[in-house]
Amino acid sequence: MSTSPRLKPLLCHVNLARGFRGGERQTELLVRGLAANGIRQKLIVRTGAPLAQRLAGFPNLRLVEAGGLSGGLLATPRLLRGAALVHSHEGRGLHACAFYQVLYGVPYIATRRVFPAPSGGRWTHSAYRRAATVAAISAAVDAVLHDYDPRMRTRVIYDIPGRLPCDAGRVRQLKQAWPEKLLIGNVAALDASKGQVHLINVARRLQHSHPNLHFVLVGGGENEEYCRGQARGLNNLSMTGFVDNVGDYLAAFDLFVFPTYAEGLGSGLLDAMSFSLPLIASRVGGIPELVRHGDNGLLVGVADETALRDAIVSLAGDPVGRAAMGAAGKRFADGFTVDRMVGQYLELYASVYPGFGKLEAQT
Repeated sequence: MSTSPRLKPLLCHVNLARGFRGGERQTELLVRGLAANGIRQKLIVRTGAPLAQRLAGFPNLRLVEAGGLSGGLLATPRLLRGAALVHSHEGRGLHACAFYQVLYGVPYIATRRVFPAPSGGRWTHSAYRRAATVAAISAAVDAVLHDYDPRMRTRVIYDIPGRLPCDAGRVRQLKQAWPEKLLIGNVAALDASKGQVHLINVARRLQHSHPNLHFVLVGGGENEEYCRGQARGLNNLSMTGFVDNVGDYLAAFDLFVFPTYAEGLGSGLLDAMSFSLPLIASRVGGIPELVRHGDNGLLVGVADETALRDAIVSLAGDPVGRAAMGAAGKRFADGFTVDRMVGQYLELYASVYPGFGKLEAQT
């Protein structure tokens, strides 16, 4: 009896985020990495989402736009049809994956990126518990999940740097825009949880005593208008809004500061480390798993503006220390590779769907 190869099982990703933040960048990196390993994939996204635009036309990937609402996806499980395994990358898609599992018995995994415990009542709790495994992006997130439900099956799989490109000419232009200044940068969505207001307040306290320092906030978001109002009148702080050349800014910075209130991990810190930047960050969530105090950066208390100011002044006046921390961070970030993350997810997929990713014989 002759046999012929059967197609590999189809993996369906679900990411219904409106914008493009760290979680969407990690989804893109995983999709691209899995494709390089020959995995058949489908990606369900919100109509018009940046993630859809970035992966449009990508080989061996079927892109499906869900119309924008997770409720629409719940009502149309046909969008997930044909999947042997489903992977939810954010909370909006989680309920759809659980609904599909109830209807058709197809297993799903979920990636949890947020540090606080899940909210949303019994249905959300059930959706997490039904997952074959929940991938936590840090040990801190994993601990929160086990406090939330000790019976939940979890595994820690860390995010990776975004492999951001930079252009030497653009980097020179940025440095020339603020000549003879030590550039203190922050790259993050401008929302209240990221704490940029504390960086603005520190810039105000240092504008006369440390005129060699210039603060640059890269990013846009719902808190942008408020932050611009708070920064009004400061000549030592610039706000760029959303940019698509983040790598150029990271290459131009001398110091990266991240005064967030809560963070599952902080993949932006990995990006900064990949550009050999010393770090100052809040001691919260999964950040201490990346920032080793005194080695590749400094940790400060959440919303502690005095400690934040002192850390900035200390590193600004210590070029040797900054270089050593930047080099240590680069070595550390180099260990977080696409191959490592993809390999861990492939192991996870295979544990849920034995033989996942392998060709099967069809008689």
